Amino acid sequence: PGAITVRVSSDGLLPATTTLYASDHSGRGLIAIDPVYLRAKVGVQPALPATVEGVRADGSTQSLPVSFSPVPRHWYTHPGTYTVSGPVRGASIPASAIVTVYDVAGIERSTTVVPVGIPPGLPATAKVVYTDGVTRYLPVRWARVPVRRYSAPGRFTVRGTVVGTSV
Repeated sequence: PGAITVRVSSDGLLPATTTLYASDHSGRGLIAIDPVYLRAKVGVQPALPATVEGVRADGSTQSLPVSFSPVPRHWYTHPGTYTVSGPVRGASIPASAIVTVYDVAGIERSTTVVPVGIPPGLPATAKVVYTDGVTRYLPVRWARVPVRRYSAPGRFTVRGTVVGTSV
């Protein structure tokens, strides 16, 4: 018997994590408390749940009240992964919350080539990479491109703002 943690991720999607438990199915006793996995943006205090899932030997689950320790402020002011624990009412097994604090690590640039006199077609989304390795495609608000910029041969930059970021 024991726990196996599986994490899956894909470009453009948030990761998902689950924990599997092996049991001989003898009895209905509590064998584990499912860990809680959270992502929090830098500067935003993570909201820890008031309940966790208890796993019984027969595979059934039960929602149980938990009192997580407060998250120290310095944890959510810098990217990183932190573990918060807390007692579960009616259980001898403590709960764990794994909190990943993230920030924008980078935004993929976009380039295009257009004939003189034709306005550039700018992408609706940009690939954003976060410090925890997650990538998302988010909408971009592009600055207006004056006709004079593309009415003669040359190179120019169009600035945009990625929605949901300060970049």
